[in-house]
Amino acid sequence: MNSLQAYIGYAAGILGFIPFIFLVISMRKGITKPNLAGWTLYMLAMIMIVTSSIALDAWQAVWLAVAYVIGQAVVISVSFKTVFFSFTKFDYLCVVVSILSLCIWLYTDNPLYALVINVGIDALGSLAIARKLYKYPGTEDTPAWSIALAVSVLNLFAVASFDLSNALYPVVIVISNVVIVALSLRKKLNP
Repeated sequence: MNSLQAYIGYAAGILGFIPFIFLVISMRKGITKPNLAGWTLYMLAMIMIVTSSIALDAWQAVWLAVAYVIGQAVVISVSFKTVFFSFTKFDYLCVVVSILSLCIWLYTDNPLYALVINVGIDALGSLAIARKLYKYPGTEDTPAWSIALAVSVLNLFAVASFDLSNALYPVVIVISNVVIVALSLRKKLNP
């Protein structure tokens, strides 16, 4: 990875905190009501993404993911005040699969399995948010998700090589953010 890519990765990691500031403000105003179970699941998957990315030496993807782990921890702690907690069978299944991915990683000594599985879990979490937005427009903070989209696009420029271990998470997070932003704008375009 060249030094410009490293700096872009660091910048994406630092800027990755900004959406969480908007999200927490929106939560405090009572506009956004995140599901505590979903965010806990997001954080578990993200921790696995960070650790497997480090093990795969995919450092450029790590800084944004680290910012997301910290931001998700803040969202979870603030969520205790809104107390929307709905842990479904799907959520339990994702937790089991995430833990299973760790076991597969340890058994095979290949962190790529954990990365792929947990990026999939993260994408499913994004689909759950998209589904909620489709059914209940206005339940997510559009500026927060728009900034997250911009930062995730910036993070693509930090990717040193577009192979599975380096590019999977950055590409999937861009796609997820595009879908969520598009759905969050839907309420404004079609009142």
